[in-house]
Amino acid sequence: MMTKKSILFYLLLLLPLVTFSQLYHPALRDFSAFTLDRNVVLRWTMNPGSTCFGTGILRSTDNINFTAIGSIEGVCGNTEVPVSYTFVDSFPLINKTAYYKLSLGLLGESNSLSIINIVLEDNKAIAKPQPFKQYTLIQFAETPIDQAILTFFSIDGRKIYETKVINSNEYFYNAGNFYVNNDYSQHILFVATRPDGQIISTGLFVQLQ
Repeated sequence: MMTKKSILFYLLLLLPLVTFSQLYHPALRDFSAFTLDRNVVLRWTMNPGSTCFGTGILRSTDNINFTAIGSIEGVCGNTEVPVSYTFVDSFPLINKTAYYKLSLGLLGESNSLSIINIVLEDNKAIAKPQPFKQYTLIQFAETPIDQAILTFFSIDGRKIYETKVINSNEYFYNAGNFYVNNDYSQHILFVATRPDGQIISTGLFVQLQ
C-alpha cells in the first residue's frame, strides 16, 4: 500500500531536480539547472552591459575541484540587452550530487550550484513533451492490470488530483484542469498504483506557467 512514507521518499527524490545559484555576480541575472531525459540542462542570463570572450562550463563532484566539460565560444553578452544561454550536459553524473559553475573570462567565475540527476531505472513513467505548458502525455512503465489509480502531487507534498486509468498505459494531461501555483515552473510528481495500493509506475514532469 502507498503510504505517506513512500510518498515522502519520492518527493525527496524530486526536490533536487531544479536548482538556482546564489548569484553574487554582477554579470549574471540568473543561473539555474534542471534534469531532463537523463541530461542536466544549465540556463543562465547575462545582464546588459556585461560581455566576455568565451564562456566555460565547469563541473565538480566535491565543489572544490572543477573540470571544464564544455564552452560557448565567441563574444558572450550584449552591451544593451540581456542575453540567455543554454548548455546541455549529455554525460552527467547519475544519482549523485554534481556541482556546476561558469567561467566568464575576465569577469571571473560564478558561484556554483548543485543538482542530483535522479534516474529511476525501474517502474519509471515518462511525460512527452517535457517540459510543457498546456498538454503532455504520460506513459507508464507497464500497462496497468484492469485499472490504476493515478495521483498527482505538488513539490510540497500536496495532493493535487486523483483519477482512474482503465486498461491503458497512458494518460493525457491537460494543465488547464489543474491549479498548482503561480511559480514560473512547477515540478509535479505522479504515482500510478493498483487498487490494492501497489505502486505500478512513478514519474515527474515540469509544467511551465
